Amino acid sequence: MALRLNGGYRLPGEVALVILDAHAGRLAAARRRASTLESYMLNARHPVYREGVITAAALVAAGESDRALDVLERIRPHGAELWAALRAPWLDPIRDHPRFRRLVAESRPGTS
Repeated sequence: MALRLNGGYRLPGEVALVILDAHAGRLAAARRRASTLESYMLNARHPVYREGVITAAALVAAGESDRALDVLERIRPHGAELWAALRAPWLDPIRDHPRFRRLVAESRPGTS
């Protein structure tokens, strides 16, 4: 159902399934599914903030913090929308990481 609701755009459904697997304790399944997330982005090299943040949230849930940070760092543009999205609670597990803190600082409104 998660995959059918978005009319062919698979990323949100795949993200939901990764998070569901992770929260159900099926971490290996979550990681396997998470390994394909970037292939569903419209631009994996420089994702827009919505795609990047939901992908990062799924990667965090699957225990793939470094990959989540890699995705977040590639989001373009850095700015107020990204800064606001980085406040989401599902990113709490990586909030204290220096790379995350740097990204928050770079995205803060009025700093670019």
